Amino acid sequence: VGGSAAIRAGRVFVDEAGGRTRTGIALANPSDADASILLTLRDASGADLGRRTLALGPRRQTASFVSELFAGTPADLTGSLTFESSQPVAAITLRESLNAHGEPVYTTIPVADLNAAGSNEPAVFPHIATGGGYTTQVLLVNNDSRPMRGRITFVASNGQPLLVRLGPSTIVETAYEVPLEGAYRVELDGGPETAVGYAVVTPDAGNNTPSGTAIFRLKAGGELVTEAGVAAIRATTASRIFVDYLG
Repeated sequence: VGGSAAIRAGRVFVDEAGGRTRTGIALANPSDADASILLTLRDASGADLGRRTLALGPRRQTASFVSELFAGTPADLTGSLTFESSQPVAAITLRESLNAHGEPVYTTIPVADLNAAGSNEPAVFPHIATGGGYTTQVLLVNNDSRPMRGRITFVASNGQPLLVRLGPSTIVETAYEVPLEGAYRVELDGGPETAVGYAVVTPDAGNNTPSGTAIFRLKAGGELVTEAGVAAIRATTASRIFVDYLG
């Protein structure tokens, strides 16, 4: 769970597909005042499915699954959850999937700040994996005031185009369209051998870049073993990471 700045309005991807996945959101109010939070659930097309208000006291935290917040959530929902708060709150999304033993596996999904200035710079998912039991899901959320269009390009580690399977087709690039206040998901597969690389999200001219994450998943016998989320980032010339080899 990455650290996040407190914001007044955000949007997260909601994934309830397949009956073995559900999405939760955690909200923390670090201020000394009560926060009144309006939650809006929408499907992938951006259509409203429900609204409710959540009260969060000073220095309080809450975490709930979307299906707990909104009764009657469709079993195979793909969409978004938007929050608008009277006080800045810190938020993170947790997607829970069940592995072959029925045990929960958690992946964090970043929150789009709806008050942040938009950008049309391409975003990069630095690692994806397909084939040999691996699949990669690309999840995009519209954080703009209009539909968002562009393309996702797949690149192998050696810099050459990365061949991935999307349904019956083998591709190196796919177009995306994220409706206003909506969401987009595509799942990529590969051949018998594992192939790795990265993906680049490039918006069309006049469009901003959506918020997104990629989740690469390992399956055995059709059952989930584990998965990890990779947030979309912009390229940088200097960075530092934590290294842990304890034990």
